Amino acid sequence: MTLADFREELTGVVMAAARQDPFLADNPPEVIWNGFQADDYVLEPGSEFEAAVRAAHRRVHGNDPGETILPAVTDCRFYGRYWGIPSLCYGATGSGSHAFDESVDLESIKKLTLALASFISDWCGVRAA
Repeated sequence: MTLADFREELTGVVMAAARQDPFLADNPPEVIWNGFQADDYVLEPGSEFEAAVRAAHRRVHGNDPGETILPAVTDCRFYGRYWGIPSLCYGATGSGSHAFDESVDLESIKKLTLALASFISDWCGVRAA
């Protein structure tokens, strides 16, 4: 759903509810949109892209990657929504994301590098030098 469609739908729900209220029916609310807002992006589960990332992770780690659906803004939406390039967030492990004490596990960086190289060679292909 586009951001404009979401705003329109939610405003409609608020106004419909207001018409049912004795006070708000005569004093309709004003819906004000402020703060950061962005169009959504969802990489549908089971895509070829996701399968290739999972396969690369399994080759390096020996198990399936964990999965989290983020209610947050990432660069994935730029690639996926606006440029049609499938994308998902995949990275190293650590703690304190974006905090003053943020840290990353160095061993996970090494494995991430191997998994990304494995994914790229499968997804893009390789040619003899």
